Amino acid sequence: MERERAYQILKEVLIDGKYASLTLKKTLKSVPVERRGFITEIVNGVLRHYYYLEYQFKDDIRPNTKMDLKILLAMALYERFYMHKKDYVANEYIKMIDGKSERGFINALMRKIVSLKEPDMETDEGVAIKYSLPLWIYRMLKAQYPSETLKMILLDLDNIPKVYYRLNHHKATFDDLKDLKITILNEDSFIADSSLVEEKRFKEGYFYIQDINSAKIYKELDLNEDDIFLDLCAAPGSKLFNALDIIRPENAYVNDINPKRAKLISDKAKALGFELDNIYTMDASELDEVIIQKATKILIDAPCSGLGVIKRKPEIRYRLQSTDIDDLCDIQSKILDHALNNMKKDAVLVYSTCTLNTKENERQIKKALKDHPDIKLLNEVMYFDEPSADRFYSAKLSKIS
Repeated sequence: MERERAYQILKEVLIDGKYASLTLKKTLKSVPVERRGFITEIVNGVLRHYYYLEYQFKDDIRPNTKMDLKILLAMALYERFYMHKKDYVANEYIKMIDGKSERGFINALMRKIVSLKEPDMETDEGVAIKYSLPLWIYRMLKAQYPSETLKMILLDLDNIPKVYYRLNHHKATFDDLKDLKITILNEDSFIADSSLVEEKRFKEGYFYIQDINSAKIYKELDLNEDDIFLDLCAAPGSKLFNALDIIRPENAYVNDINPKRAKLISDKAKALGFELDNIYTMDASELDEVIIQKATKILIDAPCSGLGVIKRKPEIRYRLQSTDIDDLCDIQSKILDHALNNMKKDAVLVYSTCTLNTKENERQIKKALKDHPDIKLLNEVMYFDEPSADRFYSAKLSKIS
Protein backbone atom coordinates (compact mmCIF):
# COMPACT_ATOMS: atom_id res chain seq x y z
CA MET A 1 0.00 0.00 0.00
CA GLU A 2 2.78 2.45 0.92
CA ARG A 3 4.69 1.69 -2.28
CA GLU A 4 1.55 2.32 -4.31
CA ARG A 5 1.07 5.68 -2.59
CA ALA A 6 4.69 6.64 -3.26
CA TYR A 7 4.23 5.54 -6.89
CA GLN A 8 1.18 7.76 -7.33
CA ILE A 9 3.02 10.75 -5.83
CA LEU A 10 6.02 10.25 -8.12
CA LYS A 11 3.76 10.00 -11.17
CA GLU A 12 2.06 13.26 -10.21
CA VAL A 13 5.44 14.96 -9.80
CA LEU A 14 7.43 13.51 -12.72
CA ILE A 15 4.59 13.18 -15.24
CA ASP A 16 2.06 15.82 -14.22
CA GLY A 17 4.57 18.40 -12.96
CA LYS A 18 3.10 18.81 -9.48
CA TYR A 19 5.08 19.94 -6.43
CA ALA A 20 6.43 17.05 -4.37
CA SER A 21 6.06 18.69 -0.97
CA LEU A 22 2.42 19.63 -1.53
CA THR A 23 1.52 16.25 -3.03
CA LEU A 24 3.28 14.43 -0.19
CA LYS A 25 1.56 16.55 2.43
CA LYS A 26 -1.85 15.87 0.92
CA THR A 27 -1.25 12.13 0.65
CA LEU A 28 0.31 11.63 4.08
CA LYS A 29 -2.73 13.00 5.86
CA SER A 30 -4.44 9.63 5.38
CA VAL A 31 -1.35 7.54 6.21
CA PRO A 32 -0.53 6.25 9.72
CA VAL A 33 2.29 8.25 11.27
CA GLU A 34 4.58 5.24 11.49
CA ARG A 35 4.42 4.66 7.71
CA ARG A 36 4.91 8.24 6.57
CA GLY A 37 8.69 8.09 6.75
CA PHE A 38 8.85 5.14 4.35
CA ILE A 39 6.78 6.91 1.70
CA THR A 40 8.66 10.18 2.15
CA GLU A 41 12.06 8.50 1.78
CA ILE A 42 11.15 6.67 -1.42
CA VAL A 43 9.57 9.76 -3.00
CA ASN A 44 12.39 12.15 -2.12
CA GLY A 45 15.07 9.52 -2.72
CA VAL A 46 13.89 8.73 -6.24
CA LEU A 47 13.59 12.45 -7.01
CA ARG A 48 17.12 13.11 -5.76
CA HIS A 49 18.60 10.28 -7.84
CA TYR A 50 16.21 9.72 -10.74
CA TYR A 51 18.63 10.39 -13.63
CA TYR A 52 21.26 8.14 -12.04
CA LEU A 53 18.69 5.40 -11.40
CA GLU A 54 17.37 5.71 -14.96
CA TYR A 55 20.94 5.37 -16.24
CA GLN A 56 21.03 1.84 -14.76
CA PHE A 57 18.33 0.56 -17.11
CA LYS A 58 18.10 3.11 -19.91
CA ASP A 59 20.05 1.01 -22.44
CA ASP A 60 17.99 -2.12 -21.73
CA ILE A 61 14.46 -0.80 -22.17
CA ARG A 62 12.50 -0.07 -25.30
CA PRO A 63 12.63 3.55 -26.57
CA ASN A 64 8.85 3.85 -26.17
CA THR A 65 8.75 2.57 -22.58
CA LYS A 66 6.19 4.56 -20.64
CA MET A 67 7.29 6.92 -17.90
CA ASP A 68 5.18 5.19 -15.27
CA LEU A 69 7.12 1.95 -15.84
CA LYS A 70 10.43 3.81 -15.58
CA ILE A 71 9.28 5.25 -12.25
CA LEU A 72 8.56 1.75 -10.93
CA LEU A 73 12.01 0.61 -12.00
CA ALA A 74 13.64 3.61 -10.32
CA MET A 75 11.69 2.93 -7.11
CA ALA A 76 12.74 -0.72 -7.06
CA LEU A 77 16.38 0.18 -7.59
CA TYR A 78 16.28 2.92 -4.96
CA GLU A 79 14.78 0.62 -2.36
CA ARG A 80 17.22 -2.15 -3.20
CA PHE A 81 20.47 -0.20 -3.36
CA TYR A 82 19.84 2.92 -1.24
CA MET A 83 17.55 1.46 1.38
CA HIS A 84 19.51 -1.82 1.28
CA LYS A 85 16.53 -4.12 0.89
CA LYS A 86 16.89 -7.74 -0.26
CA ASP A 87 16.84 -8.60 -3.96
CA TYR A 88 13.29 -9.93 -3.74
CA VAL A 89 11.95 -6.42 -3.05
CA ALA A 90 11.69 -6.17 -6.86
CA ASN A 91 8.80 -8.64 -6.63
CA GLU A 92 6.73 -6.03 -4.78
CA TYR A 93 7.04 -3.71 -7.76
CA ILE A 94 6.48 -6.40 -10.35
CA LYS A 95 3.11 -7.04 -8.72
CA MET A 96 2.18 -3.43 -9.49
CA ILE A 97 2.62 -3.94 -13.27
CA ASP A 98 -0.49 -4.85 -15.25
CA GLY A 99 0.84 -6.51 -18.44
CA LYS A 100 2.12 -10.08 -18.22
CA SER A 101 4.84 -9.53 -20.83
CA GLU A 102 5.97 -6.34 -19.11
CA ARG A 103 6.14 -8.13 -15.77
CA GLY A 104 8.36 -10.80 -17.29
CA PHE A 105 10.62 -8.24 -18.95
CA ILE A 106 11.01 -6.17 -15.78
CA ASN A 107 11.60 -9.27 -13.70
CA ALA A 108 14.46 -10.31 -16.00
CA LEU A 109 15.87 -6.78 -16.06
CA MET A 110 15.84 -6.45 -12.28
CA ARG A 111 17.66 -9.77 -11.91
CA LYS A 112 20.27 -8.56 -14.40
CA ILE A 113 21.11 -5.46 -12.33
CA VAL A 114 23.29 -6.77 -9.51
CA SER A 115 25.12 -3.50 -8.80
CA LEU A 116 24.90 0.14 -9.79
CA LYS A 117 27.12 1.11 -12.72
CA GLU A 118 28.98 4.40 -12.82
CA PRO A 119 28.88 6.89 -15.70
CA ASP A 120 32.05 8.36 -17.19
CA MET A 121 33.00 11.05 -14.68
CA GLU A 122 35.46 12.59 -17.15
CA THR A 123 32.55 13.97 -19.15
CA ASP A 124 29.98 16.62 -18.32
CA GLU A 125 27.25 14.17 -19.25
CA GLY A 126 28.57 11.57 -16.83
CA VAL A 127 28.86 14.00 -13.90
CA ALA A 128 25.35 15.32 -14.56
CA ILE A 129 23.98 11.75 -14.52
CA LYS A 130 25.88 10.85 -11.35
CA TYR A 131 24.37 13.79 -9.46
CA SER A 132 21.00 13.57 -11.24
CA LEU A 133 21.15 17.06 -12.65
CA PRO A 134 19.98 18.22 -16.06
CA LEU A 135 23.09 18.74 -18.17
CA TRP A 136 22.36 22.45 -18.63
CA ILE A 137 22.22 23.05 -14.86
CA TYR A 138 25.50 21.23 -14.29
CA ARG A 139 27.23 23.17 -17.06
CA MET A 140 25.86 26.45 -15.75
CA LEU A 141 27.22 25.77 -12.24
CA LYS A 142 30.52 24.53 -13.67
CA ALA A 143 30.94 27.80 -15.57
CA GLN A 144 30.16 29.89 -12.49
CA TYR A 145 32.10 28.25 -9.65
CA PRO A 146 35.71 27.15 -9.09
CA SER A 147 36.24 23.39 -9.04
CA GLU A 148 36.44 23.00 -5.25
CA THR A 149 33.24 24.97 -4.69
CA LEU A 150 31.51 23.06 -7.48
CA LYS A 151 32.56 19.77 -5.88
CA MET A 152 31.11 20.90 -2.55
CA ILE A 153 27.83 21.91 -4.25
CA LEU A 154 27.53 18.54 -6.00
CA LEU A 155 28.32 16.49 -2.90
CA ASP A 156 25.85 18.59 -0.95
CA LEU A 157 23.03 17.44 -3.22
CA ASP A 158 23.06 14.06 -1.44
CA ASN A 159 22.70 15.61 2.01
CA ILE A 160 19.22 15.08 3.38
CA PRO A 161 18.09 18.48 4.69
CA LYS A 162 17.30 18.81 8.36
CA VAL A 163 14.12 20.37 9.64
CA TYR A 164 15.14 23.59 11.37
CA TYR A 165 12.89 25.51 13.74
CA ARG A 166 12.99 29.20 14.52
CA LEU A 167 12.00 30.54 17.93
CA ASN A 168 9.22 33.14 18.01
CA HIS A 169 10.81 35.60 20.44
CA HIS A 170 7.52 37.48 20.64
CA LYS A 171 5.91 34.54 22.44
CA ALA A 172 8.63 32.38 23.92
CA THR A 173 12.17 31.87 25.11
CA PHE A 174 14.22 28.71 24.94
CA ASP A 175 13.38 28.14 28.60
CA ASP A 176 9.80 27.50 27.49
CA LEU A 177 11.07 24.57 25.40
CA LYS A 178 13.56 23.07 27.85
CA ASP A 179 11.52 19.89 28.29
CA LEU A 180 11.79 19.12 24.56
CA LYS A 181 14.66 17.14 23.04
CA ILE A 182 16.15 19.98 21.03
CA THR A 183 19.60 21.26 20.14
CA ILE A 184 19.94 25.05 20.18
CA LEU A 185 22.10 26.24 17.28
CA ASN A 186 22.09 30.00 17.85
CA GLU A 187 19.87 32.64 19.44
CA ASP A 188 17.11 31.92 16.90
CA SER A 189 17.35 28.42 15.45
CA PHE A 190 17.22 24.87 16.76
CA ILE A 191 16.74 21.29 15.62
CA ALA A 192 14.87 18.46 17.34
CA ASP A 193 15.32 14.72 17.74
CA SER A 194 11.91 14.15 16.17
CA SER A 195 9.21 16.14 14.39
CA LEU A 196 7.57 18.85 16.48
CA VAL A 197 4.71 19.74 14.14
CA GLU A 198 2.18 17.97 16.39
CA GLU A 199 3.59 19.65 19.50
CA LYS A 200 1.11 21.95 21.26
CA ARG A 201 3.60 24.81 21.44
CA PHE A 202 4.24 24.59 17.70
CA LYS A 203 0.52 24.94 17.04
CA GLU A 204 0.38 27.84 19.51
CA GLY A 205 3.10 29.72 17.64
CA TYR A 206 6.01 29.41 20.07
CA PHE A 207 8.19 28.47 17.10
CA TYR A 208 7.89 27.76 13.41
CA ILE A 209 9.75 25.90 10.67
CA GLN A 210 12.46 27.93 8.94
CA ASP A 211 15.82 26.94 7.50
CA ILE A 212 18.75 28.18 9.58
CA ASN A 213 20.30 30.10 6.68
CA SER A 214 16.98 31.67 5.75
CA ALA A 215 16.67 32.81 9.38
CA LYS A 216 19.98 34.69 9.18
CA ILE A 217 19.04 37.06 6.37
CA TYR A 218 16.93 39.47 8.45
CA LYS A 219 20.08 40.40 10.38
CA GLU A 220 21.46 42.06 7.26
CA LEU A 221 18.69 44.67 7.63
CA ASP A 222 19.99 45.92 11.01
CA LEU A 223 16.42 46.42 12.18
CA ASN A 224 15.39 48.49 15.15
CA GLU A 225 11.99 48.92 16.77
CA ASP A 226 11.15 52.18 14.97
CA ASP A 227 12.00 51.01 11.44
CA ILE A 228 9.39 51.14 8.70
CA PHE A 229 9.81 47.74 7.06
CA LEU A 230 8.67 46.77 3.57
CA ASP A 231 8.66 43.13 2.46
CA LEU A 232 8.09 43.29 -1.29
CA CYS A 233 7.81 39.56 -2.08
CA ALA A 234 6.71 38.23 1.28
CA ALA A 235 5.53 34.64 0.75
CA PRO A 236 5.90 32.30 2.57
CA GLY A 237 6.48 34.94 5.27
CA SER A 238 9.20 33.55 7.51
CA LYS A 239 11.63 36.44 6.97
CA LEU A 240 8.78 38.85 7.72
CA PHE A 241 8.11 36.99 10.97
CA ASN A 242 11.80 37.33 11.83
CA ALA A 243 11.52 41.09 11.38
CA LEU A 244 8.38 41.25 13.51
CA ASP A 245 10.43 40.11 16.49
CA ILE A 246 11.99 43.58 16.37
CA ILE A 247 9.75 46.09 14.60
CA ARG A 248 6.23 47.11 15.50
CA PRO A 249 3.58 45.28 13.42
CA GLU A 250 1.91 48.55 12.42
CA ASN A 251 5.23 49.54 10.80
CA ALA A 252 5.30 46.45 8.58
CA TYR A 253 4.22 46.79 4.96
CA VAL A 254 3.70 43.41 3.34
CA ASN A 255 3.28 42.66 -0.34
CA ASP A 256 2.79 39.47 -2.32
CA ILE A 257 1.37 39.27 -5.81
CA ASN A 258 -0.70 36.19 -4.96
CA PRO A 259 -3.80 37.00 -2.83
CA LYS A 260 -4.00 33.46 -1.44
CA ARG A 261 -0.40 33.58 -0.28
CA ALA A 262 -0.96 37.03 1.22
CA LYS A 263 -3.93 35.65 3.17
CA LEU A 264 -1.83 32.73 4.42
CA ILE A 265 0.85 35.16 5.61
CA SER A 266 -1.74 37.20 7.48
CA ASP A 267 -3.22 34.10 9.12
CA LYS A 268 0.18 32.76 10.11
CA ALA A 269 1.16 36.13 11.55
CA LYS A 270 -1.96 36.08 13.73
CA ALA A 271 -1.09 32.59 14.94
CA LEU A 272 2.34 33.90 15.93
CA GLY A 273 0.80 36.85 17.76
CA PHE A 274 1.10 39.64 15.18
CA GLU A 275 -1.68 41.72 13.62
CA LEU A 276 -0.76 43.05 10.20
CA ASP A 277 -2.56 46.18 8.99
CA ASN A 278 -0.72 46.90 5.75
CA ILE A 279 -1.02 44.03 3.30
CA TYR A 280 -0.90 44.46 -0.49
CA THR A 281 -1.28 42.10 -3.42
CA MET A 282 0.51 44.03 -6.15
CA ASP A 283 3.13 43.13 -8.71
CA ALA A 284 6.23 44.14 -6.72
CA SER A 285 7.62 46.01 -9.73
CA GLU A 286 4.51 48.22 -9.71
CA LEU A 287 3.89 48.79 -6.00
CA ASP A 288 2.86 52.34 -5.13
CA GLU A 289 5.97 54.53 -4.91
CA VAL A 290 4.63 56.24 -1.77
CA ILE A 291 4.80 52.94 0.13
CA ILE A 292 8.39 52.32 -0.96
CA GLN A 293 9.36 55.89 -0.01
CA LYS A 294 8.07 55.35 3.53
CA ALA A 295 10.36 52.43 4.22
CA THR A 296 13.64 52.68 6.09
CA LYS A 297 14.34 48.97 5.53
CA ILE A 298 13.30 46.98 2.46
CA LEU A 299 13.52 43.27 1.76
CA ILE A 300 13.28 41.78 -1.72
CA ASP A 301 13.20 38.01 -1.30
CA ALA A 302 13.06 37.64 -5.06
CA PRO A 303 11.38 34.91 -7.09
CA CYS A 304 14.22 32.72 -8.34
CA SER A 305 15.21 29.37 -9.78
CA GLY A 306 15.48 27.80 -6.32
CA LEU A 307 18.73 25.93 -6.96
CA GLY A 308 19.79 26.61 -3.37
CA VAL A 309 16.87 24.58 -2.01
CA ILE A 310 17.17 21.67 -4.42
CA LYS A 311 17.90 19.26 -1.54
CA ARG A 312 14.58 20.17 0.02
CA LYS A 313 12.69 20.46 -3.26
CA PRO A 314 14.34 17.84 -5.51
CA GLU A 315 11.67 18.14 -8.19
CA ILE A 316 13.20 21.49 -9.19
CA ARG A 317 15.64 19.45 -11.32
CA TYR A 318 12.78 18.27 -13.50
CA ARG A 319 10.54 21.36 -13.47
CA LEU A 320 13.08 24.08 -14.19
CA GLN A 321 13.91 24.82 -17.83
CA SER A 322 16.87 26.81 -19.09
CA THR A 323 14.47 29.30 -20.69
CA ASP A 324 13.02 30.05 -17.25
CA ILE A 325 16.23 31.75 -16.10
CA ASP A 326 15.98 34.74 -18.42
CA ASP A 327 12.33 35.24 -17.45
CA LEU A 328 13.22 35.13 -13.75
CA CYS A 329 16.13 37.54 -14.20
CA ASP A 330 13.83 39.96 -15.98
CA ILE A 331 11.32 39.82 -13.11
CA GLN A 332 14.07 40.25 -10.50
CA SER A 333 15.57 43.21 -12.35
CA LYS A 334 12.22 45.00 -12.66
CA ILE A 335 11.45 44.57 -8.96
CA LEU A 336 14.93 45.68 -7.92
CA ASP A 337 14.93 48.71 -10.25
CA HIS A 338 11.50 49.84 -9.03
CA ALA A 339 12.58 49.65 -5.39
CA LEU A 340 15.94 51.33 -5.94
CA ASN A 341 14.36 54.13 -7.97
CA ASN A 342 11.93 54.96 -5.18
CA MET A 343 13.69 54.18 -1.90
CA LYS A 344 14.64 57.20 0.16
CA LYS A 345 18.13 58.35 1.04
CA ASP A 346 19.90 56.28 3.71
CA ALA A 347 17.30 53.52 3.48
CA VAL A 348 18.68 49.98 3.43
CA LEU A 349 17.56 47.33 0.96
CA VAL A 350 18.42 43.63 1.17
CA TYR A 351 18.05 41.58 -2.00
CA SER A 352 17.99 37.83 -1.38
CA THR A 353 17.42 34.60 -3.27
CA CYS A 354 17.56 30.87 -2.60
CA THR A 355 19.54 30.07 -5.74
CA LEU A 356 23.15 29.23 -6.58
CA ASN A 357 22.92 30.87 -9.99
CA THR A 358 25.25 33.89 -10.05
CA LYS A 359 23.25 35.39 -12.91
CA GLU A 360 20.37 35.86 -10.45
CA ASN A 361 22.67 36.89 -7.61
CA GLU A 362 26.00 38.70 -8.01
CA ARG A 363 25.46 39.62 -11.64
CA GLN A 364 22.01 40.98 -10.87
CA ILE A 365 23.49 43.24 -8.19
CA LYS A 366 26.40 44.28 -10.43
CA LYS A 367 23.90 45.39 -13.06
CA ALA A 368 21.82 47.27 -10.47
CA LEU A 369 24.87 49.16 -9.20
CA LYS A 370 25.80 50.13 -12.74
CA ASP A 371 22.27 51.36 -13.48
CA HIS A 372 21.93 53.19 -10.14
CA PRO A 373 25.10 55.18 -9.31
CA ASP A 374 23.41 56.54 -6.17
CA ILE A 375 23.32 53.03 -4.65
CA LYS A 376 26.17 51.53 -2.63
CA LEU A 377 26.83 47.86 -1.90
CA LEU A 378 27.37 47.42 1.85
CA ASN A 379 27.66 43.64 2.09
CA GLU A 380 27.28 40.49 0.01
CA VAL A 381 26.92 36.97 1.42
CA MET A 382 26.52 33.48 -0.02
CA TYR A 383 25.38 31.18 2.77
CA PHE A 384 27.37 27.98 2.18
CA ASP A 385 27.74 26.86 5.80
CA GLU A 386 25.62 24.13 7.39
CA PRO A 387 25.78 21.16 4.94
CA SER A 388 22.22 20.05 5.74
CA ALA A 389 20.81 23.57 5.30
CA ASP A 390 19.55 25.45 2.26
CA ARG A 391 21.73 27.88 0.28
CA PHE A 392 20.86 31.56 0.23
CA TYR A 393 22.35 34.72 -1.21
CA SER A 394 21.93 38.25 0.08
CA ALA A 395 23.16 41.69 -0.94
CA LYS A 396 22.79 44.71 1.33
CA LEU A 397 22.38 48.04 -0.46
CA SER A 398 21.87 51.65 0.58
CA LYS A 399 20.98 54.89 -1.22
CA ILE A 400 23.73 57.41 -0.63
CA SER A 401 22.31 60.48 -2.39
